[in-house]
Amino acid sequence: MLFVGYDPSKIAKHFGAARIAGQVGNRLGIRNASDTMPVWLLTGRTGSWAEIWPQLKEMRA
Repeated sequence: MLFVGYDPSKIAKHFGAARIAGQVGNRLGIRNASDTMPVWLLTGRTGSWAEIWPQLKEMRA
């Protein structure tokens, strides 16, 4: 799964591994809250989506 944000701890507990795969940027050089925000790759899901999704569907940035 991909997660965009600074703190993946709420979702990472449902996966075996989490690593930064990239970061948000723009080619216009406009600085904003999303600029340089990490993109996390989470792998090794530990439960089914039916179990995990209700806990995450209202996650706010």
